[in-house]
Amino acid sequence: MSKKQNPTTLKVREALLGHLNETARKIRKLGGFVQRHFLRSIKVRKPSMFLIFVMVLASCSSFAQNPQSPSSAPTVSATQAPSSEMEASWNTYTNAEAGFSIQYPSNWQEQDLPDENAGQMHRIALNGPEGGIELAWGVGFGGACPDGYQPIAVAQGTWPACHSQREDGTDLWSLAPPPIGDTNFGGFVYTNDTTAESREVVLRVLSTLSFPASSTAAGACPSETADLKLFMNAEYGFCLLYPTEDSIGLPALIIINPNGAVGGDMPGDAWAQITVEDASGRTVAQVADEKIAEAGEGFNITRSEILIDGKQAVVVDGRPAQDPSREVFIVDNDRLYTLYFLPWDPRADWSSELEKLYSSVIASFHVLPAMP
Repeated sequence: MSKKQNPTTLKVREALLGHLNETARKIRKLGGFVQRHFLRSIKVRKPSMFLIFVMVLASCSSFAQNPQSPSSAPTVSATQAPSSEMEASWNTYTNAEAGFSIQYPSNWQEQDLPDENAGQMHRIALNGPEGGIELAWGVGFGGACPDGYQPIAVAQGTWPACHSQREDGTDLWSLAPPPIGDTNFGGFVYTNDTTAESREVVLRVLSTLSFPASSTAAGACPSETADLKLFMNAEYGFCLLYPTEDSIGLPALIIINPNGAVGGDMPGDAWAQITVEDASGRTVAQVADEKIAEAGEGFNITRSEILIDGKQAVVVDGRPAQDPSREVFIVDNDRLYTLYFLPWDPRADWSSELEKLYSSVIASFHVLPAMP
């Protein structure tokens, strides 16, 4: 792999640096963003999450030639890997030192990029007709996302990404993951044209980005097994294991027998959903008390305490809702994690599968360090 940079790349890089410097002067105090998740009769609100990620990478390819303007991004597919037919013809880049691998189409090119920040930031680029991906690791990131981050799929969950769109309609995502073990990561994903096919290809390439169990273990995420897969949501700050027969729905759904409906209130036979919000100084006991009090009198609501990830958690069953649910509350670093399992009905055909999902999640759930 050549370390050469052609004159066009150098000019693009200079243009990007100028654009980033101008943008940095204009950025003011950033707000968060609000995501709302609806279950059949449960309306869960996640208040604004203040996420500032430091991200300046002094190299981009052709995607930096035009100024970017923030825009709402299309829904990112939860696809975790390329189809088996495509995978057979794809190449694999592996970096044992940084502990990651990524697959890419055979007509794409792999390129080492020069180190930056006095040799403390290392970079590679993957480029193809549809677009490309640039990954960086080490020290020396900076920047921010004025419109807030969205989850984007990688092989073992999601990373936060800041989406923008150039004047010509092509897409750019700036990756903003938390540290993986002791290593900081960042990067860019971009398209070369506005077609849905190109967007699908570049996002599918990113979805193969994988960190082996040995590297995620440094961050205390559990290791995958033959029966359990790892799911990590860096934006929400957690990782867990779930049964291999279940499916992931972004940003934080684990679905039993998904029905394929988009935007419906019943994603499958049963499911688990994880939400994160500001605890506002409340303890987990206070949160549970408030939730039970909201239901009022006359309901058979039960409450029990368990340990999850070494932290006190409260399990609440029987709160009134169209679908019966089991709710689990955890508070860590003033963040409230709520785990919903529903429909929670011992008489249902899927009861044993939901019990299995519940046991897997509770035994493996781990809170990641808060993003800076």
